[in-house]
Amino acid sequence: TLNRVDQLAKAVFFFFCGIRIYPHTALYDTAVDEGQISASQNLIEPVFYRSRYISDVEIIKKVEAHADGRLNWLIGAGESKATRILPRLYERGHTGPLWEHLI
Repeated sequence: TLNRVDQLAKAVFFFFCGIRIYPHTALYDTAVDEGQISASQNLIEPVFYRSRYISDVEIIKKVEAHADGRLNWLIGAGESKATRILPRLYERGHTGPLWEHLI
């Protein structure tokens, strides 16, 4: 998947360490079987599936290594990177959803 992302031009990527679980999907069934959620759980608030075969730390390391300093690759909501970049964009007069300027 990371190799395919390289082929997408003019895009900003937000990488998260889980996959959102939606009812009536194969992932939902897996999450129930593994005990990550209950069959009666309300999924209006986002709940994310996390594989027991790889930790969040390992995922982040792999994504960071593949990102190789790309400004348009943000892990999670990108708070730490955004707090470094966004003030500079504001100083230059940019307004609105500034993540568009990371492309």
